[in-house]
Amino acid sequence: LASTPGDINSCQTLDTPGVYHLTTQQDDIEDTCFFITADNVTIDGGNNAINALGPTGSDYWGIYASGRKNITIPNLTLNQFGGSYDYQCEVDCISNSAGIFFSGTNLSTITNLRIVDNNYYGFYLISSHNNSLSNITIVSQVYSLYIQSSTSNFFSRIYFDSVNSGIYALSSSHNNSFYDVSVSTSGSNPITFLNSYNNSVYNLNLTSSSSANSFARTTCATSFNYLIYNTSLGSII
Repeated sequence: LASTPGDINSCQTLDTPGVYHLTTQQDDIEDTCFFITADNVTIDGGNNAINALGPTGSDYWGIYASGRKNITIPNLTLNQFGGSYDYQCEVDCISNSAGIFFSGTNLSTITNLRIVDNNYYGFYLISSHNNSLSNITIVSQVYSLYIQSSTSNFFSRIYFDSVNSGIYALSSSHNNSFYDVSVSTSGSNPITFLNSYNNSVYNLNLTSSSSANSFARTTCATSFNYLIYNTSLGSII
């Protein structure tokens, strides 16, 4: 059966364009909550939370969209999504799960979102372009925001709290802009751009137990990233 826009009270596949209003909190979720398989879909969380069971040894996502456009997600909290992660393990033990996963998903808007206590990725963008995220809090064990091969995305009023990295962009993730960003981490590279260029970070507040020289890492042989730190460390342009 096709999904029906309007009020919804359970996780499901959304395969019909329209606006969906989540009316109740979702608890003990042990699989992907929302698969979005249509364009022009809005999930209004209604300030509700979707609470997963936490580490299960399998991969699952709060919201999953692939090959989509014009997805809108306001007013939602996602808690404890992701498979297990073992810091002592180096092979075949990294979860591919995230609170939200966008692959090839463009021209979308996310506002007033909290992704909390995820076990590996908070928000994962791959090959996704021209998206806008604002008023976002992401607390994740490893990567708060992971951007791969994604360009021209706009982020504003973002708070990242991660054991490892707040912003991690790689594989030709170019021309992304970040405004009013706070990053709190114990990792050595709170912000990392690998083989990515023309990324801008403005009004950045960094809190880290690492040395100041390790606050940002940029690897790109031919181009530049423009980082503006408005912190006690001064400004670097």
